[in-house]
Amino acid sequence: MISYDDNYVIYEKEYSETKKIIKDALIEGDVLKTISLLRYITTGYYTINYTYMDDELEDILFKVSSLLLGTTEIRIINNNSIIFYDGFGLLNRGLCTIYVEALVRIGYEVIWILYEYEPDTKQIVEKYECQGVKFIVIPKSNILNRMKVLRDIVKDISPFAIMIYTTPYDVAGLGVLSTLSGNTKRFLIDLTDHAYWIGKKSFDVLIGFRNIGYNIAVSYRGIDEDKICILPYYPQKREKKEFEGMPFDLGEYSYVFSGGSAYKIEGDNKFEKIVRHILQYHSSTNFVYASNDTNPIIEGLKKRYENRFFHIRERQDLDEVMKHSRLYLSTYPIHGGLMEQYAVSNYVPLVCLIDGIDSVDDCDMFLDSERMNFQFYSINDLYKEVDRILKDEEYCNEIRKHMHGQLISEERFERELKSILECGVSSFKGYRKAYDIDGFLKLYKKNADMEMFRKLVRESRNRWVYDRHPEIVKEANG
Repeated sequence: MISYDDNYVIYEKEYSETKKIIKDALIEGDVLKTISLLRYITTGYYTINYTYMDDELEDILFKVSSLLLGTTEIRIINNNSIIFYDGFGLLNRGLCTIYVEALVRIGYEVIWILYEYEPDTKQIVEKYECQGVKFIVIPKSNILNRMKVLRDIVKDISPFAIMIYTTPYDVAGLGVLSTLSGNTKRFLIDLTDHAYWIGKKSFDVLIGFRNIGYNIAVSYRGIDEDKICILPYYPQKREKKEFEGMPFDLGEYSYVFSGGSAYKIEGDNKFEKIVRHILQYHSSTNFVYASNDTNPIIEGLKKRYENRFFHIRERQDLDEVMKHSRLYLSTYPIHGGLMEQYAVSNYVPLVCLIDGIDSVDDCDMFLDSERMNFQFYSINDLYKEVDRILKDEEYCNEIRKHMHGQLISEERFERELKSILECGVSSFKGYRKAYDIDGFLKLYKKNADMEMFRKLVRESRNRWVYDRHPEIVKEANG
């Protein structure tokens, strides 16, 4: 039988060889090849969490971007303008609108930069253009032209600050921002703090949102503590939607809810065991899982509990789905911090398994987590809590009381953000704590199989990668 360690050797060999090719391309002055292969390798690093920091790749990105663009020095700045650089282009996901709306309320002129090819660019512009936000959309073109356009935009605006909100493998945007010098301040929002990202030379201040991200930044990424600010966030205000209902009678069944990308419940069978416990011992309780993708765990539960386990797609009525549920079960072994926040914001009891081996403690998402008691270090203790919540309404009401005041308010978020922008500090402090990071990384290693490798190659859209893997390209073309 082939073990995951055997598969992982393929990745190690691929990335070692790719780095050598990248170095040679840089020496030869082939900017396009260097940038293109940097995007390929960093996408792979992120997908399997290969490492948290690769200083060689950081140096290469800075050097190749400087070779293409030179250094852009900004001495005279517009003190009231802030660029919000968005490499995601997603309307209803993440922190973009939370930050943009806060910046507008503080009184800054916000210029939101998006790319034409991003999925929700048109909808974002339509929704926020009338709310005092200016937009610049970078048109479709090759990656080197996009870098030059972004450089020119930043130079023309000469903003007081740039908020960087982007993908972990955005070598184009982060490369441009790494070449800036002068008086413009650069703030990177550490959205994917649990995973690899490139861009260490692209910011002056890193804005994290929880203590585990702070510890990874300091201990694994080698970032100076003085360059890190902590700013917890609150769930994005969503447009109120009517409840769309469930595919079963809510008068007859209550339900436990969970959701998140399917990979968050892979690599271990404990999430499935918890679901099976709930459905076995609580005959009037169903289970609902929301995601836009699936996996064998979800499909197996659907088949085994045909009329009691339901898989739904992500919906616009998420708040109502939460409110109608009896309990929210966090994903395992990778937790969904934002979904946990939506549960708390809707006063829904939640439970989360933290066994100290394969998962990490993220309770510092909340302001006073000790009052909530939602994390459990053994699956049997979690079972007891689930059973009590599903049977005891009075106990549920006690839990709901402790959820008040757990999330940062909009007003405090705004004050803290202003302090970070103007003084480089917030009142939230990171602290050193021993997390089982190595156990957490093993989950990604287990999932790094050959199918994922082939997918990374196929979806690279990179001719140099295709040339090295003709058999995978041929397989994809049938």
